[in-house]
Amino acid sequence: IVAPCDPPEVEAATRACVQQRGPVYLRLAKAGEPILTGEAAEPFEFGKLRRLKGGTDVCLLSYGPIMQLTLEAAAALEREHGCSVAVVSCHTLKPLDAEGLARVLEAFPVVGVVEEHSERGGLGAQVKQLAWDTASRCTLRIFALKDAFIHTFGSPRDLWAAHGITLEAITSGIHSALSRGRVATGQG
Repeated sequence: IVAPCDPPEVEAATRACVQQRGPVYLRLAKAGEPILTGEAAEPFEFGKLRRLKGGTDVCLLSYGPIMQLTLEAAAALEREHGCSVAVVSCHTLKPLDAEGLARVLEAFPVVGVVEEHSERGGLGAQVKQLAWDTASRCTLRIFALKDAFIHTFGSPRDLWAAHGITLEAITSGIHSALSRGRVATGQG
């Protein structure tokens, strides 16, 4: 299962998918997504996390078209709260890069998952399970679709907002997690 976030990732993912044995599900957006990975810190590699932007305080994990909102949230957190935010593309959901995710959970005090998938069975649920299995001490924040019927029509952003996935919700949730961590450890 592969869900690229922009046209260059779509191209790389398509090339990788034709090399795979067996069925592959390639999920494509169709709203004319902008190029987000033009200056990515790492190249696309099937089955591996891809760091799009470096940072030290927070890591935001995302994939697919909601990556644009994730990058906006990273910029807002840095601008408004002075924290350093890494952004990682989890474009290959199956096979999931469990080793790469375990390294992220170990390296960052706060990890957020931003996805347009249900709270159940998505990347957030898998990251929670991995955090439990590895006894991770980071604070996790999951921003995902509610497991509920919401009768809203409109743009993808309208639908995300109906599920509580907004720039404000992400930045507030992450900032809150950072603030609690600083108080708990005696920092600033």
